[in-house]
Amino acid sequence: LALLPILGVSSYVKVSICLPMDTGSLPARSYVVTMLLLNVAAFLIVCGCYVRIYAAIRSPRRKAGSKDAKMAKKMAVLIFTDFTCLAPISFYALSAILSKPLITVTNSKILLV
Repeated sequence: LALLPILGVSSYVKVSICLPMDTGSLPARSYVVTMLLLNVAAFLIVCGCYVRIYAAIRSPRRKAGSKDAKMAKKMAVLIFTDFTCLAPISFYALSAILSKPLITVTNSKILLV
């Protein structure tokens, strides 16, 4: 998958953010959809793992302490920051896949920050 942009399938020439938005051809569109689905699946797996850790910390069999509360807060921050990074790129990639891009190439550079 990582070599496809080098071979000309949905390259980063148009938009150089985390997900290429070149959807002019079927292979390019398939690539963007695959990468988007993989990103979402990875995010959901990470969220599931954090939920399991949180459940283990908050288990009634375990005595809760202040360290556990701090850990739970850190996990919430990690999930939130991961989502805030993934959401805009996914949203704009979906709009590109549907051939109704909501952001121009010039304006998309704000997502690099």
